[in-house]
Amino acid sequence: MASHREISGGSSKDRRRPAGPDTARLSDMERGIRSEGMSLADASRAVEGFARYEPGVVSQLPGESIVRIEVNGDLAGAVHCLPDAPAELALGWAYLHGFFTPVDEIDAVTVHEDRVSLMIETPVDVARQRRVAAGWRDTLDDRSDDLDPQPGPFVIHADVLTDIVREAFSVMDQDRAADGFVHAAVASDTSVHCIARDMSTRPAIAKIAGWLLRDGREVNAPILVVRGIVDRDIIASMAGLGVSLVATTGIPTAEAFREATGLGVTVVGLARSRRPGVLVDAGHILEESDEA
Repeated sequence: MASHREISGGSSKDRRRPAGPDTARLSDMERGIRSEGMSLADASRAVEGFARYEPGVVSQLPGESIVRIEVNGDLAGAVHCLPDAPAELALGWAYLHGFFTPVDEIDAVTVHEDRVSLMIETPVDVARQRRVAAGWRDTLDDRSDDLDPQPGPFVIHADVLTDIVREAFSVMDQDRAADGFVHAAVASDTSVHCIARDMSTRPAIAKIAGWLLRDGREVNAPILVVRGIVDRDIIASMAGLGVSLVATTGIPTAEAFREATGLGVTVVGLARSRRPGVLVDAGHILEESDEA
């Protein structure tokens, strides 16, 4: 199995995917003031030199908050994040940090002003897992042991994948990516289903994970599209939700590379460059040469 190969950039009309449903934008769920209109970066291009903004520009700036997350009545941790989609954020954060697995029953998700309370039927010791989430115990050696990854065995044509990834980045651009937001999205071979943004990669991916977990949502052969570097826990956790293909503008860490190789997760790096490459090839991408 090759460790790296390039994706051809052509697009075949006979396999072009049909238009999918509207993408859910979790930034639409922000509490309080929501920015409208063009991004500040786009607005600044309308003037020469440095743009000079009036004090009222604060209404266009994102808010930030610290969301406390409780699991079964006990404080599990806190996240410094953008204050949108708090329920999805809390669910995804708790899942990414091992407080429950996809097979555990989610009884209730309650959003309060300063915290989110999760009631989950899980055998996990919350106090112990809180120490793990806080970094008091090294998780790199045993994270996979706590998960049951179930990546779906599917194949997608390279041109279809290119179109899907391009569409995801286009939606991210419309969601003020130029202002520096970090985005993550979940897609299938037919459409981009959900997009989330935050100040860093982990909270954005947590919102996507929470969206998948909430109300038992299912996406056939989900593809994770990310702006930024993906780490080992992201690969392992998202594989547990059925993700078997990750496309990122950046690269995976060395640990993420090894985890993806072991779990059979295909990783496409530098996905927005002129020459994206398959860093981990688990056989999910089919190119014209493969059909000859």
